[in-house]
Amino acid sequence: MINYSFIIPHHNTPDLLERCVKSIPQRDDIEIIVVDDNSDEDKKPTISREGVIIILLDATHSKGAGRARNTGLKHAKGKWVFFADADDQYTDELMNLFEKDEKSDLDVLYFNSAIYDSKTNKIIQRESSWIQHYIEASNSEVHMQWVKFQRMPWNKMLRRDFIERFQLRFQECPNGNDAMFSYHVAVLAQSVSVISSPIYLYTINPNGITHRKRTNPQILSNLENLYKKREFLSFFNYGFEKPSLIRILKINLKKGEIRDVCRVLWIFLLYYRRIIRNRKEYIDIIKPYLR
Repeated sequence: MINYSFIIPHHNTPDLLERCVKSIPQRDDIEIIVVDDNSDEDKKPTISREGVIIILLDATHSKGAGRARNTGLKHAKGKWVFFADADDQYTDELMNLFEKDEKSDLDVLYFNSAIYDSKTNKIIQRESSWIQHYIEASNSEVHMQWVKFQRMPWNKMLRRDFIERFQLRFQECPNGNDAMFSYHVAVLAQSVSVISSPIYLYTINPNGITHRKRTNPQILSNLENLYKKREFLSFFNYGFEKPSLIRILKINLKKGEIRDVCRVLWIFLLYYRRIIRNRKEYIDIIKPYLR
């Protein structure tokens, strides 16, 4: 009987992947599904541990972390599903999470996370600010919306029946594959809870995809997701801050990245019609089952 499925997309970081896997307890009711997204031959995962399934995607079937996560979901058998990044890890608090009875009838359990700096090997932030605000505000519904609408997939434990009931899947795009998955979860989940324990260590990795120089396809993917998110939040009339192109440009300007500002504007103007068309098509598709 598998109770917990951990799905980990991987590309060219076998040492960090091994650290991530080691942070997950070895138990008979846990399975770990590593989906390797076309790593170099000398960097493919070679983990020999009971309960670890390794799926190799070749260049033909490679389409980023979104495709890898969707592939993992096809093979998952657990009652509950976790999504982790290969360069992150879990804390010892994960064991306590398994013992909590309150999760039995939930769709989603959101948990706290800490930020780990790989350069200094130190924790630089001990909790997620959104979850702390929620807890300090005595379970405020407004702060709960902020918790639910964070785009990362790794700060939550999801009931697999809930995922399959609504056929929730990640976008298979160059960048930002996790955003709309998390927003769909936020709207569709009926029974949710939040715990304050820091279960997950998000690692600041200079070589990770988040910190690499973005390619033009990745910028276009980000812009398309930006407008999908705006349409999504407007459709449900959520009042908190909606992302905007101007905000993205301001962030780049503050960082002194003038070239990136020009690239973003150029790609936006070049693909404006496609961005707007995709935004409208997307919201038309999801309206029937999100009403």
